Amino acid sequence: AKATQVSSQNKSVPSLFTTSCFASGSLSLSLSAMMAESPSHSGAQLVTHQSPAQQTESDLASLVFEMSQQVQMGMENMLKLVNEIDQNSVGIKEEIEKSKDFAMEKKRVLEEEKEQFQKAAYTILDMLSNRG
Repeated sequence: AKATQVSSQNKSVPSLFTTSCFASGSLSLSLSAMMAESPSHSGAQLVTHQSPAQQTESDLASLVFEMSQQVQMGMENMLKLVNEIDQNSVGIKEEIEKSKDFAMEKKRVLEEEKEQFQKAAYTILDMLSNRG
């Protein structure tokens, strides 16, 4: 299979990088695999007149540039996700605090009702014991 060419800063880069490296989840790309798919080995004509070493260096520089661009985009996406998670966690923490406050208020009200019930019960017991 021939690799299609992608122009990046006036240099040709085989699409082998994007299809092989990220699809397989591996960033290992051998020089021989890249050279096998390069225009000088696939029969495509070069627009610039460069020696094979210069072309390989140019291809590698383009590949590194493209990889750094993709890594940067990935980092930006992760930063967006981290910010979204932070915003959601702030909302969740606020809800937890509201729930704690509500629970503490409910506990206070129940304690007051318990005390009133106990006072009433003791009053009734005193009344019954004084009758006899």
